Amino acid sequence: MINHNNIIRGDMMSKELSELEFLKYKIKVLNKIGLAFSTEKDIDRLFEMILQETINLTGADAGSIYMVDHIDGIDVMVFKNFINQSSKSDFKGESLRIDESSLTGYVALHGEAIVINDLDEEGESYPFKINKSYDKRLRYKTQNVLTVPMRNNANEVLGVLQILNKKDQTDLELLVESDFTNHVIPFDEDDIEIIMSLASQTAILVERLSLNQKLSRNVSLTRTTLINFFNSMKTAMSQIGDDILDEQEKFKKYATLDPLTGLMTKQEGISYFKQQLELARFNGVKVVVSFIDVNDLKTVNDNFGHLAGDNLLKNIGKIIQDTARQNDIIFRYGGDEFILIFYNADLGAAERIWLRILSKLEGFNTESNLPYKLSVSYGLSEYDYRINQSIDELISVADKNMYEYKRIYKQKKNSQ
Repeated sequence: MINHNNIIRGDMMSKELSELEFLKYKIKVLNKIGLAFSTEKDIDRLFEMILQETINLTGADAGSIYMVDHIDGIDVMVFKNFINQSSKSDFKGESLRIDESSLTGYVALHGEAIVINDLDEEGESYPFKINKSYDKRLRYKTQNVLTVPMRNNANEVLGVLQILNKKDQTDLELLVESDFTNHVIPFDEDDIEIIMSLASQTAILVERLSLNQKLSRNVSLTRTTLINFFNSMKTAMSQIGDDILDEQEKFKKYATLDPLTGLMTKQEGISYFKQQLELARFNGVKVVVSFIDVNDLKTVNDNFGHLAGDNLLKNIGKIIQDTARQNDIIFRYGGDEFILIFYNADLGAAERIWLRILSKLEGFNTESNLPYKLSVSYGLSEYDYRINQSIDELISVADKNMYEYKRIYKQKKNSQ
């Protein structure tokens, strides 16, 4: 990484904020980002949110997200989002040719993070040009810049994330002044770690959203990366780099789907489940777990073939996923077993959602005219952050309640 004008750690806290309070603030911001990563399906909205929170976390005044594209036979970078808190101009949709002579082009081509903390003093010492045309259009002065590549799982650069002019926040009154150029301070190592982590995870998510909108739920582990990242700051700010790399490898390893149903695998689902409980404990809310068992799968397989059984599982998974709330998550737990997680819900709310699911299953049975019926048994258990039950305890209780439901189902079926 090119690092001009040796980075000096800046004081990112106001005089009134203690180090612990500031860390708590950052964790809350990353929690907000993690929630958006788990639910956001609109790429443009994702770009807007990431750029805004990046600026908030680092204290920068402006920033841009560029994505690599190929237009009319030319490799270009397109402005996907642009924020400048000192200007109302917007470059969204404009494009720049990818050229090694420009800063952003250099980063895109070399995949190298670059920080320049004093553009006035650096002169022409770097192997690219600093584009001043946007400063002229905005009547703006760029004093320092941090530019990082956005890499996907294959280590390909999909775009560039750039922020400008980190403001001195030691005196909050300076933030409302129109002329802050005398209060710009260097980007430090923590800023670089934050931006590189967000850029990497954003690139992975954007690629997945582009391939299949449903995969947005797989990025739940991104929140794990970010929360663990800032938890590690509490004890060793200088050691967070390795932690981020480890968490990113976990994300790449576990972000897989069940090939039959397209739902998350058990391994990924349990990891997501764990983070939901951590988040619920942090926010003081309840979570309801549903253990689901498909009724009569063996009968369908025996009488109509395994292809029919596979279709039954796929249809049930899809109906449950489509009927549950946007933030709810379902994953395949075993052969004919699923787990559905309701975040920020109690047992009453979960039962109301299940009434809708059962109604949709009945509607499918009526309209499909298949020789078999889609039917499930389910059991619920409620996570209370004050008790803090384990995952195994919650699944065990829900499983036990599911068997009671199935017993009643079999009694009704035998009596018919």
